[in-house]
Amino acid sequence: MKSILSLALAFGVIVLGSSGCYYDVDDELNPKDTTSICDTAAMDYASIRSVFDNGTCLNCHSGANADAGLDLSTYAGTSQYLNSSASTLIDRITVGSTGDIMPPSGPKLNDCNVSKTRAWINAGFPQ
Repeated sequence: MKSILSLALAFGVIVLGSSGCYYDVDDELNPKDTTSICDTAAMDYASIRSVFDNGTCLNCHSGANADAGLDLSTYAGTSQYLNSSASTLIDRITVGSTGDIMPPSGPKLNDCNVSKTRAWINAGFPQ
């Protein structure tokens, strides 16, 4: 009788103990990594200008004496270049057609900023 009672008690502890571990809230068990979300919707020049600025593009490509004649500091300068060379800009910030990925020194644009730039160009580079 004692062994049956002990067995029943042990079984009850196991059942109650394991049911207390049940968890059905997936978002709490598997939190979503929001740092990897890259929003490329509704890109405009102001959004891309911040990419160019944070990516150090404007250190060389701004003003009257901009390197390669590419002034990314204004919409007019950027769109004028893109009207003739949109694919070249993407190429230069990704693989580099001549092996020169921009910027030549310092950190490269991260994947999200490249995606934002590509999305903006593919949308017709709206102002």
